[in-house]
Amino acid sequence: MKLTKIFICSICVLILACQEEPYDIPHGVPSVVKIYNNYAYTTNGEFGLDIIDLNTLKTVNKMPPAREMNSIDNLSITDNLLFAIDARGEDFLAVFSLDNPTSPKLVSGPVPVQGAPFTGVSAANGNVVVSGGTTFMNFRKYDANGKLSDTEGRFGRDRGHPDILLSEDGRVAYASTDFNGQVNGARFGMIALELDGLTNSPRLISEIGIPGAGFTAGTTRPAGFPIQSALADDHLLVAYGEGLAIIELVNGRGLASLNTLDLGLAAISISVFNGVAYVIGNEPTPTLVKIDISDIENPVIIESISLNTNGGIPTSIDVNNQYILIAANEGGLIVMNN
Repeated sequence: MKLTKIFICSICVLILACQEEPYDIPHGVPSVVKIYNNYAYTTNGEFGLDIIDLNTLKTVNKMPPAREMNSIDNLSITDNLLFAIDARGEDFLAVFSLDNPTSPKLVSGPVPVQGAPFTGVSAANGNVVVSGGTTFMNFRKYDANGKLSDTEGRFGRDRGHPDILLSEDGRVAYASTDFNGQVNGARFGMIALELDGLTNSPRLISEIGIPGAGFTAGTTRPAGFPIQSALADDHLLVAYGEGLAIIELVNGRGLASLNTLDLGLAAISISVFNGVAYVIGNEPTPTLVKIDISDIENPVIIESISLNTNGGIPTSIDVNNQYILIAANEGGLIVMNN
């Protein structure tokens, strides 16, 4: 398997692999990566966004944060729009058009949002949600041009929501959650919220605790809490501290039964592509695990691949039919053939 590294930073800092206290990701290193069409977009803090042409594996643009924003720390891409979050203080959300994929154009915002110490963002089908960390979730509408609504809905029942994922139709939000108590004997897990009009707060559909989830190895601020999820048909897959959680969805919405798969890895991030789940983690060593989920009731580990991250923590992964991209912070952007 061919493996390439794109180093964004010139100085690499050693990070202990066994670290479980949250680590603050420095500016100027790739911490979140998303693939859209033939381009990869990586967040780099106050250095903004790097855009990489996957045909040439060359960085074609380095876009600074917009206006009031001091950094770009997390992002979501859908509907030819890029939603970017500044999550390092006075948080902001901005929307960019990708009509020109190498030169995103600001079309809405930045608007203030709540966040810290961990902040996620997800957009789909006219809805966008910022997870809000230990404050509250921000829910806004956007139109076909990416313009954000002036009003917002909020949800803030729990102690915290470090990450968020919307269903493909944008009507349900799946939020990683610190319950500030216990659900199914676990302090951390997932909740499902119905997104209605902005005059109504998101409505809780269901919740499920995931034993072993929480502040595990590889926890990073401001956007790398290790309870990250991906959708696979009528299941929600969650990378967490003890491996992979597989949650059945009722009618593609509510959270039902929970199954877990031991990966021998404290998982951090996940991507799903063509019936395979790709999971990365940092403990006991930086590793990529591929899982065949074509039979979701009987997932099978295909292989585990050691990652040379040069001391960096792998915090984000995305996959297409050609490449596996892993943002490893001080370790650069790892590019592997798929």
